[in-house]
Amino acid sequence: MSEEPYETVDNAELVRLAIREVKDASRDIPTERRAAVDDLINRAEEMLAMARSKSAKELGFQLHDCKYPPALLLWNEAMQARICENCGHIRRSAGVALRSNAASRLAARRGGDGTGWMGN
Repeated sequence: MSEEPYETVDNAELVRLAIREVKDASRDIPTERRAAVDDLINRAEEMLAMARSKSAKELGFQLHDCKYPPALLLWNEAMQARICENCGHIRRSAGVALRSNAASRLAARRGGDGTGWMGN
């Protein structure tokens, strides 16, 4: 197998591809051994998920405990918040004030900074 096709694939996708390959190969295993092999594959998937969460935490990512192992909270620039990749929970950053639509329109009428429509 050449490395070139996989150079642009992220690590999480490579893990999913590897697990899929192992699952496909396990179909050829005799029925009496199949349950044991399936258990090994499931444990390997769990260990890889734990390693992903642990690595993410060590790299400074915030985690959300909606499942085990914890899911990552990924930054969404448009919302100015972190969003759980698993359940969609939104965690606003400290100091980020949200304005209602009415408050936004009023601020725009006043010049955006609240000093008046002429900026005085």
